[in-house]
Amino acid sequence: LVKIRNMLTLQYFVVYGGSFFIRIFLLFYGHWQDENMDVNYTDIDYQVMMDGARYVVNGASPYHRSTYRYSPFFAYILTGNILTYEIFGKCIYIILDMFIGVLIHKILMLYSTSEKDLKTYVYLVALWLFNPLSINVSTRGNAESVVSFFVLATLYCVLTQKTLTGAVLYGLSVHLKIYPLIYCVALFFFVGLQHIYIKKVTETKELLKSEKKKARKSKKRKKLLTKINNIEIDINLENEISFFSFFNIRSIAFTIVSASTFILFSAIFYYMYGMDYLENVYLYHIFRADNRHNFSPYFYHIYLSTSHIQGDQISFLMTIVEKLQSLILFLPQVILIGTFTRWYYKSLTFCVFLQTLAFVALNKVCTVQYFIWYFSLLPLAIFHTRIKIGWRISIITVIWLLTNAIWLFFAYELEFLGKNSFLYIWIAGMVYFAMNIFVILEFIKTHKKAFGDAKIIKHKF
Repeated sequence: LVKIRNMLTLQYFVVYGGSFFIRIFLLFYGHWQDENMDVNYTDIDYQVMMDGARYVVNGASPYHRSTYRYSPFFAYILTGNILTYEIFGKCIYIILDMFIGVLIHKILMLYSTSEKDLKTYVYLVALWLFNPLSINVSTRGNAESVVSFFVLATLYCVLTQKTLTGAVLYGLSVHLKIYPLIYCVALFFFVGLQHIYIKKVTETKELLKSEKKKARKSKKRKKLLTKINNIEIDINLENEISFFSFFNIRSIAFTIVSASTFILFSAIFYYMYGMDYLENVYLYHIFRADNRHNFSPYFYHIYLSTSHIQGDQISFLMTIVEKLQSLILFLPQVILIGTFTRWYYKSLTFCVFLQTLAFVALNKVCTVQYFIWYFSLLPLAIFHTRIKIGWRISIITVIWLLTNAIWLFFAYELEFLGKNSFLYIWIAGMVYFAMNIFVILEFIKTHKKAFGDAKIIKHKF
């Protein structure tokens, strides 16, 4: 065991050290490219956030910068860019990238510490840290690693029964980006399940303690103790849980604290920035209809149906139709998220992975940085399945990358060669969408049904 741990320590050193070196190299390369080439390496969102930070440093609202559609927190983070150097924010994102790897490892260690699984964890952590997209997104200055870090921190706290800390982190996650709201029902039921298990285990332990005292005084002492120990191991609540039992002190406390955290931050920033804050952070994303090319299956429809007529009744009616359409397009996401919650909430990390992948695949707008939302959960989801780190996952990865490459080829023709390739971009996007559905089905098919995050609770007791 000591030899194995020493070997794993060396492997983790290579994984963390190598992935960090790659990110630092790309950080400085990106700065050089920005200074010396026509096409910038740095994402435009980073420049927008930095402009917002400049307004904050000057005592103004970050929403004075047009297209600033984010929480003021991101502008506050990038004040370091204005006060020190412009790569400050990227350094924060890279550090959080590395901490996401740490959180993935810590969550995996909650599941099992067997020799076989310990060896597998190295590859699962490397799956995130050496992911080309996660490296690219953080070094280009996109802030998705900030939200992913808080989501994983929330999951870790919930799994380790730090309920109130997890609730605060969850409220902050939803404030930073609205998408973690899709986890709220699954988290509520899982935390409620924790309380049910804890209560049942505590009651069972007290009962067994009493029975053991009686057994020691009995002539059939050995036989009775063996029977009692077997009962202690087998605590099964499958047929005892009613719907209303999930509404207990732990789940209600989690809901109140997380909602209060979200409301508190929203109230503070509404007081500071008024309707500009609500409009840009929440309302814009609810009714957003982006007709620029992206991976969404709805992209081409939105592109063709976006109203270009201004200043008359037709324009007004088209605007109403577009708003209604924006709301209706959420319906498939709601159905799938609810379905995954119903069947997989006990396997919490597996559940939130499926929810995130379905949400991104069916979203009205789908860009590369959104992939980070589910890639940070992918290593945890894989552990819940019978998928081996080998040829099967390699083939799935290659096909997934190929669908992305096809889309990027047509996007390149549009952006750099000026070709009218909108239809081909949409077709490539539908192929990508089909691939995501295949991945979801593959994970569902190979899910370890007997395995659930709730088992961690029983192990702790």
